[in-house]
Amino acid sequence: MTLDYKKVWQDIEQKRIEFEPKATKEVRKALIKATKPFYTTASNGKEEYLKYYLSLINDKELKKAYRYIYFDRGYIFYRQEYGQLMKKYSKEATEDKFYSDMTVYFDRYIAKKITRVTDTVKKNIASTLETLLLKEEFDFQGAIDYILNLGLGFEPWRANRIARTEIVTASSHSRLLAAKETGLELNKVWITSIDGRERIKHREVDGDVVGLDDKFTVWGEKVMYPSDPTASARNRINCRCADAYIPIEED
Repeated sequence: MTLDYKKVWQDIEQKRIEFEPKATKEVRKALIKATKPFYTTASNGKEEYLKYYLSLINDKELKKAYRYIYFDRGYIFYRQEYGQLMKKYSKEATEDKFYSDMTVYFDRYIAKKITRVTDTVKKNIASTLETLLLKEEFDFQGAIDYILNLGLGFEPWRANRIARTEIVTASSHSRLLAAKETGLELNKVWITSIDGRERIKHREVDGDVVGLDDKFTVWGEKVMYPSDPTASARNRINCRCADAYIPIEED
């Protein structure tokens, strides 16, 4: 039976969309908690201590939100993919393996992304303050109040972009772990949603087939799957692509 790639993409994307609101809420809550010590301290502080105030922004809360996406939501994609490929699912046989493998992956790749997000928030706050303080109407406390009212660092759009991007990565990697766990001989095919919103370079690789452990070539980069964390931002952020696994004997 020929695999319906469009149906595969629709099923994956539907699940991603279903998870997006809660993931966005968790990420935004984490960003608010992460920046709160900065705003609380800086609002009563002095400009010369800005570096110290920025150091109060850490990634502890953001890691919790990311773990929710990768472990809690990721396991659902893993379980679903394993069940579809094997026509059955055994929690006892696969759950521990998933969490063990995902922990290694999370520590190796995703923790770095979280640190970069935190660093970006700090840089944005610092550069915005620098610009405001060049204007006569702002002193330090006034500038802090201004960016706090803007919600700088915990904007809803920022939380949603992070959540959306990480859900795609979590779904892609979780499904790869499931495919490998089956022990089946598989290839994988890149699926791009062709609806006018897709990146041109992603449309060009729609339908490309590679081996299970091989990488796709997308926009000149080697990527294991859609939203690979090693890819550049232009290839990864807000990507809506998916991949599907094909038994080699049926390819």
